[in-house]
Amino acid sequence: MEKMEEILEEKTERDNTQKSLEGINLDNLPKEAKNALEILEEKEKLDKDMRNFIELVTEYETPQEKKEFIENNLNKVYENAEISESLSILKEQDELNKEIKNYKEQIAKEEKELKNELESASNEKEKKGLSQEEYDERFAEMQKEHEQKIKEMEDRMEKLEQNFENSIENLLNSASLSELMKSLYEMDKSLHLILKEKENNFDELNRQREEKLTLAMQTEKTREVIIDFVKELHQKTKDVENAVSEMNKEKNFYYQLDKVTRNPEKMDIKETQKLQEFLKHIDKEAPNFKENYPKKYKRAEQIIKNSIEKNVEKTKVKNTGGLSL
Repeated sequence: MEKMEEILEEKTERDNTQKSLEGINLDNLPKEAKNALEILEEKEKLDKDMRNFIELVTEYETPQEKKEFIENNLNKVYENAEISESLSILKEQDELNKEIKNYKEQIAKEEKELKNELESASNEKEKKGLSQEEYDERFAEMQKEHEQKIKEMEDRMEKLEQNFENSIENLLNSASLSELMKSLYEMDKSLHLILKEKENNFDELNRQREEKLTLAMQTEKTREVIIDFVKELHQKTKDVENAVSEMNKEKNFYYQLDKVTRNPEKMDIKETQKLQEFLKHIDKEAPNFKENYPKKYKRAEQIIKNSIEKNVEKTKVKNTGGLSL
């Protein structure tokens, strides 16, 4: 907070300085004065970045607050019909590419199996198998079927590409462009929280996009840049969606861990071992859980430690006939 107050005080001083300089023709200023004004503008930009950074990391501190902020940003992206349409088409393309890849792997597997049947026929001890003639006939049929299926998939992909090109037309207006830039900015902020970055890079990325868009408008390449932005947004939404899925997994682990550690004083050695295995399972399935829920994780570790010590003490007492050593 002290850092925040210092930044705000410095900004007020610079604002007063800038007001006094309003109306001055920069072309008439000496080189040193121009350089000073450029430095002042750069410092203002950096201070604004710092304020945005501090606001983001202090407002959303707990995992639940971060999750709600990120999910809200994600939902807002799809509220714009034009953007949502383009993103939906890109998702369909992703799914179809995956389908094509899987089918090609299936083709390779089937061709290998057919070849094995041919080779088995040359083995004197093996009575089953295909003759060369049977193999050629089967392979030709299989190849025809595969080519037809691949052609159908390629036609679907071509149609999706055309639909995507058409959807871009709906984004070539000021309102949609503004929403697209805003969506990218909010996804950058979401990814900043997810990746726990130590400095503000989302404002700089936003400025770079603004410069890229301005240049594109001047060179009549707006459409190409918008396509790049939509594809960038598509990748970022996928990254954020995957992160939200991980957050939901961590949240479920939190509730499960809370349930099994509710009565630690009643835990026997078997239950302690189960808790140890459960922590290992969490470490494997949700590597960031320990960092995101440190108090809950440390409490579980302490419960395990206390339970082991208690059971060791009980064993000592039992082995000494009821006398504690």
